[in-house]
Amino acid sequence: MKFVLFLAFLSLATIVLSHDHSGDHTHSANDNHQPQCHLTKSVTTCSSAPEAYYYDLTTHKCERYSASECAQNANTFPTKAACDTACGHGH
Repeated sequence: MKFVLFLAFLSLATIVLSHDHSGDHTHSANDNHQPQCHLTKSVTTCSSAPEAYYYDLTTHKCERYSASECAQNANTFPTKAACDTACGHGH
């Protein structure tokens, strides 16, 4: 059931990100990150969450959510590789 909710969340996030989001953040001329990479980590406490990763704006690296954290925005990826692809490796 939680996996289904996670998939539903990702689908909703995709729909939200497909709309104009130009006011949400700024890009530099050489910024090739996906829009969700510019969102801050947003979580809620949960008892069991699927393994997921987020892009940390401070460290510029993809980090793993802890086992008790469930993502609450589109800055979430099912694997570290997916996060690295969307947001880039540390710079």
